[in-house]
Amino acid sequence: LNHCQTAFGARKLKDMLCRPSQRPGVINARLDAITELMNDLSPEADGIRRLLKKMPDLERQLARHHALGSVHRAADHPDSRAIMYENDKYNGRKIQDFISALEGLKTAGKVKAILVESVDRLTSALLQRLAGTFPDLTSRLAFFSEAFDPVQAKREGVITPKPGYDEEYDQAKEGIAGVMGELDVYLKEQRQRLGSNEVKFWGTKDKDRFQLE
Repeated sequence: LNHCQTAFGARKLKDMLCRPSQRPGVINARLDAITELMNDLSPEADGIRRLLKKMPDLERQLARHHALGSVHRAADHPDSRAIMYENDKYNGRKIQDFISALEGLKTAGKVKAILVESVDRLTSALLQRLAGTFPDLTSRLAFFSEAFDPVQAKREGVITPKPGYDEEYDQAKEGIAGVMGELDVYLKEQRQRLGSNEVKFWGTKDKDRFQLE
């Protein structure tokens, strides 16, 4: 029975088999959609199937991202107090999941496009509803595509916004650049004061930064 192309489709099939609908209208709407996909929309169904094979487990990914972005979770959840000893590893995995979810949503948009192109031929009420109710995410997905480099994000394990896409981030970078400029001036002053160009800043990234050596 299971010819589903996605993990969330297989879960939906299991749910429908374990808890079948008892409403004739719902059952007939599903049968009408299947009949149309098998007959009149067979080429379109093949195209949709190929797209679905490429999709990640979008249902669970979106649920995780929603939970991670919850204000309540950030403030009151035990995760906010947890010490992640492999934080870089976890952050890298979150970023990979996020980028994968973006690609999955783009693929979902292509599935909708196939149905929209065939909307004049659709007779199934269920397929017509699917073609009309799936949200248009084009502009939002385009924003994320342009806002950062996904290849760099995967490699470095952190999302770095491009200039002009995050005002607070841009202001923070300008502030850091200003402080670094002041430190360069201070270092030159100390070299003159001590009479040596060998004086330099010393210290690790996480501790004792900007000591003079």
